[in-house]
Amino acid sequence: MSEKTNKSSEYATKIHALHTLVDSLRIEHKSLDKPANEILVEHYKVLHQAKEFHTYKDWLLKGYRVRKHEKGNAVFSKPIESEQTTKKYFRIAYIFADTQVEKA
Repeated sequence: MSEKTNKSSEYATKIHALHTLVDSLRIEHKSLDKPANEILVEHYKVLHQAKEFHTYKDWLLKGYRVRKHEKGNAVFSKPIESEQTTKKYFRIAYIFADTQVEKA
């Protein structure tokens, strides 16, 4: 298997795992009508006992840095338009909680 195919397969697995997490959280919290990212952020707020989340870059712009060895929390990116078709797709983006950063 080529390296590109292997990375695509790993990425597909991560997307599937994120969908599975959202589905289970929707059922657990009876949140069938909420957007996926809203459900994920609510889950991460409880998990990290946090109040706010930003991307790595946004924390840097705010004058903070992500502490060493902290792992990002997966959410879906903004919709991306495919160049080959008219369909939109999502990538995985990572956000960090206020409890995972420190003043730079």
